[in-house]
Amino acid sequence: MKKSIFILVLIVFFISCKNKKVRIDKFVYIEHIANRIEKPEDLKSKLYMEYYDSKGIIKIAMTNVWSGRCTKYYSIKSPDSLRELIFTNLHLKKYPTCFEDEIDQKSIPIMYDGDCYCIIYKFSDGAEQIVNYDRYNVPDSLRGFTNYLEKIKKFSSFEKTDSFNSTGWIDQYQDIIFSCFPVIQQTKGVEFVPPVVVDSVY
Repeated sequence: MKKSIFILVLIVFFISCKNKKVRIDKFVYIEHIANRIEKPEDLKSKLYMEYYDSKGIIKIAMTNVWSGRCTKYYSIKSPDSLRELIFTNLHLKKYPTCFEDEIDQKSIPIMYDGDCYCIIYKFSDGAEQIVNYDRYNVPDSLRGFTNYLEKIKKFSSFEKTDSFNSTGWIDQYQDIIFSCFPVIQQTKGVEFVPPVVVDSVY
């Protein structure tokens, strides 16, 4: 029994040491409205969050995309839990670019009326990856992680900061995002109207 515990401690120690040697060169989390627009140029992020090991802080940009208000920028020292969860859920793992809906869209035509999400990440020992999902098609294995990411914006210790580039990555990966979440197609006789959003967060 003692031998098993000792081996387990060694494994945990080895993984911890390895994670400290590997850097998170990029981690970007974007909540956007791709599936609720008609034109690609209308793509906007409601929430943009970035973390890099080299900086050790979380930077967030929040925008009320429907009312056209200006973007507000915040920062906070990154909790250790974020880095640990990034490694646990993403390091050395391969996910599809798009998590597909389980429902057959041809047999049951539906339109998801909600925000979509994009995670862009790169570790120092691997290639850059991008994952797209909505709340209802993220796999159970990642649900705890994505729920945690959604809660970060509610942390109480954010401080306002200077503006920074919060649109570069969504512009760069626009084609991939739209391959997962095509813009709304006009239906004959039906006019698309942006959703009415009661938004007290921004």
